[in-house]
Amino acid sequence: MHLLSLHIPSRRAIDCGFATSADSGATCSSFADEWGLTVDELKSLNPGISCPDIDTDGLYCVVGTDNDDEPTTVVPSSTARVSTRVSSSSTTTTSKPTVTVKLSPTQEPGNGIETPSPIEEGMVSNYNKFHLISPTTTCEGVLNYHKISLADFGKWNPAVGKGCSGLWTGTNACVGVVGDKPTPTTTAGNDVTTPTPIQAEVVKDCIKFHYISPTTTCQGVLSYNKITMEQFAKWNPAVGKDCSGLWKETHACVAVS
Repeated sequence: MHLLSLHIPSRRAIDCGFATSADSGATCSSFADEWGLTVDELKSLNPGISCPDIDTDGLYCVVGTDNDDEPTTVVPSSTARVSTRVSSSSTTTTSKPTVTVKLSPTQEPGNGIETPSPIEEGMVSNYNKFHLISPTTTCEGVLNYHKISLADFGKWNPAVGKGCSGLWTGTNACVGVVGDKPTPTTTAGNDVTTPTPIQAEVVKDCIKFHYISPTTTCQGVLSYNKITMEQFAKWNPAVGKDCSGLWKETHACVAVS
């Protein structure tokens, strides 16, 4: 058990679910981005961390919760070492605040892959790659980054659901499996090649798609393709009647057979 004394201006407890080291040459910004965090979130999980550069010799918490209440007795669930290298603070304090860190042990399933914790509920057992779901992570962002389809993502993480409504913040989702054979990009029955990723729950008889860029608006899609909102919502149910569910950087159906 390791209780870490860090020279910081406040007394806080971090319940850490997973800690790891940074690659050589990494910065706080690149390391945070790699784990789906903002720099502020990384700092919150690792009080006293020195930025913008990061010490690659230490371990840093990347999955956990920040408990602002003063901790009493905390028993870490793992004896994993966490970096105690702390930058100097301009705030003067007469005491030596303590930050207690708890690490949950990683899981080692039958496939030999070390699994971070926590993970999405009901995840398949033949996983080999993960993505940490941060508070700002979106489903379409995960699909685009790993170049996978919503069908595969939902199959590997059943609790996520067809519309990705069950994506849990603070967990690790499966984004790759052993022996992966990507879902075919041709919609069965109509011989139309379907691009990926697509909007959730797109109808099967779609024959034309429109790419939703970061600047695309719902009205723009309707006007360009000369379709009604009623049609668009019918062909892309997850979009909703008011188009509030339109996912950026995906393909939406704009015509059916």
